[in-house]
Amino acid sequence: MDFALSDEHRMLKDLIARFVRDELMLLEKVVLEREAAGQGVMLTAEERHPIDRKSCEVGLRGLDAPEDVGGTDLRTSPSSASTKSWVKPSRPMCFHRIRRISAC
Repeated sequence: MDFALSDEHRMLKDLIARFVRDELMLLEKVVLEREAAGQGVMLTAEERHPIDRKSCEVGLRGLDAPEDVGGTDLRTSPSSASTKSWVKPSRPMCFHRIRRISAC
């Protein structure tokens, strides 16, 4: 059985790594400071809006959601392989979860 990623999934993996590095990691310091102050780790609306917009622009919104609700219906294994390759923050971070897929 071949467990190698296809070219398409390798490109997705690279896209996700760039998105995390270029968009999410910029928020790490402020989120960690907020947590240290006892204010939790959730993103504010002002922080979340640009992330949501950019994820839509680059096609990362709803990767594993069914197509009929606006996702791309990506299978779990490639999706998992891609997310495991994310750039690792210095400490695990909890960014908001997408509860429903909205139109980008």
